[in-house]
Amino acid sequence: MMCTNSTMMGTNSTMMGTNSTMMGTNSTMMGTNSTIMGTNSTMMGTNSTIMGTNSTMMGTNSTMMGTNSTMMGTKTQI
Repeated sequence: MMCTNSTMMGTNSTMMGTNSTMMGTNSTMMGTNSTIMGTNSTMMGTNSTIMGTNSTMMGTNSTMMGTNSTMMGTKTQI
């Protein structure tokens, strides 16, 4: 765990970022000012929010809500 001003609640999680909050299980977060809530999810981006299960998000200023979804873009909302 390498972070500053962060809160982590979960199991088997890895967090790398600043001012981040992670709630989930078996999740990986890399970014800044990001929030991830889900299970078995991967987030890479800045100022992003991901809520779902088994999802992958890569982008900036994006919001994803769903299951078994893949999103790649900038300033997109699903």
